[in-house]
Amino acid sequence: MDQRFITIIKDVGELSDNVKIASDSLLQQDIGIDSLKLIDIVLQLENQFGVTLSEDALAQAKTIGDLWSAIAVMEQ
Repeated sequence: MDQRFITIIKDVGELSDNVKIASDSLLQQDIGIDSLKLIDIVLQLENQFGVTLSEDALAQAKTIGDLWSAIAVMEQ
């Protein structure tokens, strides 16, 4: 995962630097990303990486790894 990606997750999620972000971390249950924060994260990720994520990709993203994979696919 790209450091820019992790920084956006931590900033929007208001997570401390001590929180470990792993690819299998559940967005909602493990790190507390609710639907509003997810929208903010997606907007920032799209801007940072120059991609547009589909609604299907977002609906299927349950973990940090799912979200990163969606971006990685769009970057290619």
